[in-house]
Amino acid sequence: MRSDPALARADTQVILGAGIPGRHAGLRAMLPAQSGFILMVNQGQPFSRAAIGLRSADPLAAPVIRSGHLADPRDRAVLANAVERLRDLLAEHAIGGSKARDVDADRYCNCESLLETIARRAISYHHMVGACRMGSDQDAVVDLSLRVNRVRGLRVADTSIAPLLVNGNTAPLALMIGERAADLIASG
Repeated sequence: MRSDPALARADTQVILGAGIPGRHAGLRAMLPAQSGFILMVNQGQPFSRAAIGLRSADPLAAPVIRSGHLADPRDRAVLANAVERLRDLLAEHAIGGSKARDVDADRYCNCESLLETIARRAISYHHMVGACRMGSDQDAVVDLSLRVNRVRGLRVADTSIAPLLVNGNTAPLALMIGERAADLIASG
């Protein structure tokens, strides 16, 4: 869906989950606390950027990862607009013969508290891409044949080579990259 009707294309995705989660921690948080459904909004192409780097010269040392999650204030605004649009849609249309209600509406009834709630509760959707960006420029880690630049005999064939995050799920992207890698390897 478009977070702003004036946009040329959709920038958010609505996800429907079965059950309404409770306020538990750990694995119990994944279990529904009551019947119903939950609607979640995913921003397809956030403005915030992550960074990954080496911790040391030790190849076994864990890398330094900075998620950058919601670092760009435009991301919070996009999510807040999408939540408001979703609320408007739910107010206008019945789902399964009933009007849906926002069980958290009293927690963030104005724009400022909605932005604060997003900052506090939003999580990553785990569609990481771009750590080994593919391209033909000098900053690209992987070339257009999926070969790691300046490393002989090594290719990368996962979503880390994507130059941009797709506005949707990354599973089809991963499959496409894998099939392209298979074709490139088979052809020599």
